[in-house]
Amino acid sequence: MDYLVGNENEFFEFLNLIKPEEKIAILTHTDLDGIASGIFLEEILSSIKLKVSLIEFVNYEQGICEKIIPKLQKEKIKKVFISDVCIESVDEKGFEKLRKDFEVFLIDHHPLSANLKNKKNILKTKTFDCSAFVIYCLGVEKSLIGGKKFQWLVNSTMISELSYKDPKNLKFLQQTEKEINLENIFDSEFGRIANIIGGALIYFNSKKIPLIEIYSLVKKKDLNSLKKFDEEVKKEIEKKIKEFEKEQEFYPEKSLHLFYFDSEFKITSTLSTIISSKNPDEVFVLIRDSESEPEKIKVSARCQSGKFDMNLLIKKSIENLENAVGGGYVPASGATIMKKDFQKFKTNILEFLKP
Repeated sequence: MDYLVGNENEFFEFLNLIKPEEKIAILTHTDLDGIASGIFLEEILSSIKLKVSLIEFVNYEQGICEKIIPKLQKEKIKKVFISDVCIESVDEKGFEKLRKDFEVFLIDHHPLSANLKNKKNILKTKTFDCSAFVIYCLGVEKSLIGGKKFQWLVNSTMISELSYKDPKNLKFLQQTEKEINLENIFDSEFGRIANIIGGALIYFNSKKIPLIEIYSLVKKKDLNSLKKFDEEVKKEIEKKIKEFEKEQEFYPEKSLHLFYFDSEFKITSTLSTIISSKNPDEVFVLIRDSESEPEKIKVSARCQSGKFDMNLLIKKSIENLENAVGGGYVPASGATIMKKDFQKFKTNILEFLKP
């Protein structure tokens, strides 16, 4: 594993300093990478007789740390693991406070904030080395995770995170399914599992069902239960793909497809990934209203070939916008902005994508 920041020794030193009586929390993202990362971290800790007192699923929003710190204090947490959240970028000041109040270890694969000075207890990897893959490898290396037991989960997560676009990661996947290649990867056994869990996650997030429930289903590999939720979401996605074909705004000189849509499900990211796969060199920006914050909208941007940098596009497009947060990596990025700023946001995108 190639680390851009930190190394595996720092991780194991942090583990070794945890006392049995200290309470531990895992803060992880709300997607499959976050779910799998939490499961692998919990497995590692359990194998050395340490119990996780709190698992919290966090999304990208302003004041992440401000919202979670009181809960950590109430639960008397001492050690905090954060996985698959570029928290130092999204909530810079909050992250500093979190590190003052608790002992924190961050594992993430999103670009590191240029403003971060204290890089202690941080593991950052390349975009295509997703967080679950990193933690899985750390656990397997020290026999703290059963490699065969969780091979299905790490493989499925790597597919959902497009990790296979790195040749060495594709070889890793091919160790367990030799027929996997770039053309058929989502039709493979692990690709189908990734889609099922991804759909179920959308259902749970949209219906505001506590994610600890889907976490438990994934941990037990209860695919039959997960599939029922996924089927409902698939119907909605098929409907929105047809709407996209009719209603999108297309700017051919900028290779830009813009689609503002409505849905009962939080499918912006999934829909943008599916639609953009047909034209990997072009830019797709999908927008829908935020159901939890009516004054805001959610944005998902894709350019699967990496011809255009989606992380930079989002960062530039939300500059100086009130209460806007966003980021990601080159092929895929997202943001939350105020609805009133949509036209300015759109203008910024068009400016960024000058021919």
